[in-house]
Amino acid sequence: MNEIYSLDRIEPPMAVLVGDDTQLVPWEELPGHPREGDMFERTPEGWRARPDLTAAHRAAVLEMRADLLERGS
Repeated sequence: MNEIYSLDRIEPPMAVLVGDDTQLVPWEELPGHPREGDMFERTPEGWRARPDLTAAHRAAVLEMRADLLERGS
């Protein structure tokens, strides 16, 4: 079964990916030019970028952040 992860941060030489669990993987294993918030899928062949999921994920994170900031004021 393939798993979906969000790139939380890069701590060279590792990338911290968060999904149902947290994965530390060498940054070079991620395809393309990964940025925080990008979505990736772990497959039997390795990591695959999921740009089709990235925009929705970023929008959800921004909405949660706005909600938290609104509650704090």
